[in-house]
Amino acid sequence: MMSKRAGEKARQQFERLGLTQDKFASVSIDWVMGLLAGHLWTSHGLPFEIFRDMATEKGVKIDRKAFDFYMEWHATGLGSDNLVVYRDNDGVLRPA
Repeated sequence: MMSKRAGEKARQQFERLGLTQDKFASVSIDWVMGLLAGHLWTSHGLPFEIFRDMATEKGVKIDRKAFDFYMEWHATGLGSDNLVVYRDNDGVLRPA
């Protein structure tokens, strides 16, 4: 469960960026899993291939482009509090 403070911070970031719920409606679970795969690699050392294989066994796909995006972002050293991304109207991943 998200804390009240974290929820408020997220809401403020969304408002500041002009992001609405309909913009997030097009985000696929594959994309989210790709970001999660990046987080698991950088935080816990779980290789992408192992996570992909585990997900595949459960019938879940992982977006490799989202994983690569996360890895690029992580290399900037901004920290997880600064990771706000979304798909624009053309379906392109954008940092916010």
